[in-house]
Amino acid sequence: MPNLYRRQQKHTIQPDTLPHQIRQEKVLAEKYVKNNDYDEAIVSYKKIISLNLTNDNPDKNIGFYSRLGNLYQFQGRVSDAIDAYTKAIDISELFPSESVEQGIYINRIKCLFESSSPDNLEIVIEDCNNLIEINKNKGYPQKNVAVYVDLGQAYFKQDKIELAIDSYKKAISLASYEKAIGAYVEIGNLYELQGDDDAAVSCYINAINSSDNLEKTIAPHIRLANLYRKQVKFTEAESIYNQIISSNSIPDKKKLGAYNNLGKLYENLQRNEDALNFYEKAIRTTPEDTVAYVNAVLLLDKLGEVKKADKYFKFLVQNGNNLIESLRDTQKALNMAEIEKLSYLGSMATGIAHNINNPTNNISLKVLRGLRRVKKGDINNQEAQGIFASIMHEVKRLTSIVKQFWAFARGDRNKRENVDLNDLAMRVAAYFDGQFQSHDVVLNLELSDNNPQAYANQFLVEEVLINLVTNAREEVEKKPNAAVWVKTWATLEHSVIQVQDNGPGILEEQQKSLFSPFHSTKAHGMGLGLHLAKSALERINGTISYQNSSRGGACFIVHLLPPQGESDE
Repeated sequence: MPNLYRRQQKHTIQPDTLPHQIRQEKVLAEKYVKNNDYDEAIVSYKKIISLNLTNDNPDKNIGFYSRLGNLYQFQGRVSDAIDAYTKAIDISELFPSESVEQGIYINRIKCLFESSSPDNLEIVIEDCNNLIEINKNKGYPQKNVAVYVDLGQAYFKQDKIELAIDSYKKAISLASYEKAIGAYVEIGNLYELQGDDDAAVSCYINAINSSDNLEKTIAPHIRLANLYRKQVKFTEAESIYNQIISSNSIPDKKKLGAYNNLGKLYENLQRNEDALNFYEKAIRTTPEDTVAYVNAVLLLDKLGEVKKADKYFKFLVQNGNNLIESLRDTQKALNMAEIEKLSYLGSMATGIAHNINNPTNNISLKVLRGLRRVKKGDINNQEAQGIFASIMHEVKRLTSIVKQFWAFARGDRNKRENVDLNDLAMRVAAYFDGQFQSHDVVLNLELSDNNPQAYANQFLVEEVLINLVTNAREEVEKKPNAAVWVKTWATLEHSVIQVQDNGPGILEEQQKSLFSPFHSTKAHGMGLGLHLAKSALERINGTISYQNSSRGGACFIVHLLPPQGESDE
């Protein structure tokens, strides 16, 4: 009994010392983490960090800043997590004897990618190179496979394609067969972006041959099939999709990409019932699959099956909040690019329909007038030639409109080059000239005299501008003196397009989620337009923002990269 008493007495003593307070806070922090009370755990770790500084032991805070970063990262507080990891790394540089865990670099790299800020890419590259050296010095070169992949992604985001390819090749040289799959896929994607489809096919085949396990090579199989589909090699593509779908070793949920892409292939072949069948298979397999629902809605709408399309569309709207996360999935984002393109083609086709009406009406009137005069016998050769010449002029106008439409529809959305923003704005204005006139809306172009250019993809920027101009016109069309303004200018850092109107504007509470998927300010909108515009711009390192217009309505500003010395070939 005396011994037990002494132990109990010793345990209840609360010495007022810093080391004891630190231990106590550490126990509390671990308890809070175990109970998922992350806010309280953060408070405890901050107290520990403060106590270590008071005790003149800043070097002891490396691990605690790392844990703080982990908690912020888990909560989605990316900026706070980056700040915590950065402090851990900075302390280690001040105290060389205190080595930094590789996990801190890895976690900071992940957060820097999530932040989507181009300025952070240089830090990612620096962290990757530091990690590569650490792993080499510790004799773990195999750990650099993932690091080289991250390095390749950073170079790709900076448009340094050759450096990206070189990084992925280094990853492949270090990787075992199965670990090389991801790097082969990334290189294949880069070759596709460069227009070298043969090199891309070779990479995807190498990825497929890296493993006998079909489940582990689903991604390169689907990439290869999609590339074959683009090359109009429909038989080869269909065979690959069916190989995945018919496999008993692959869980049904992992077949979604094959279901959706085979559906798109059958749409290409006008086998619409087969296409719908595979979209519905995807929906039955994974009811939360956004892409399958959108594909089905678009196809049913095209087939005129309005009631069925409406049923799927209502599901999308009602369950939009639950589906937002799935939109962030990379593979689904790739599929959404096709939906985005179809949406803009629809807007453009509507505008072109108005433009086509004028020359076709003129042709009809001139032909009828000519026929009447021929019947009366009061037309000479010179007058007939004049009528035919004017008809040919209208035919050329039609041909020009159709050529522009096909150029837009078939345009390469991966190539980047210097784009003349004034030409682009005038082209979009020409598409919608008739449509704006029929709705009594004035479209004003305020184009910079300096002919601003941007390093971008012409068709992606065109899609975004079509979206913004169409939205603006719809907002003001029933308003007296309705008007839309498109303005261009350039600074040293950015090339800019601005679209504003004199409509009702957007309520402050709606502005926060303006670019979120399934958020619409329209009564019957799907709520994807601005989200897809933002996604398209991010692909070319551009941004879009909103502010209230000085003219009383809405104002959207698109910032693009300034022109470069040479365009991509």
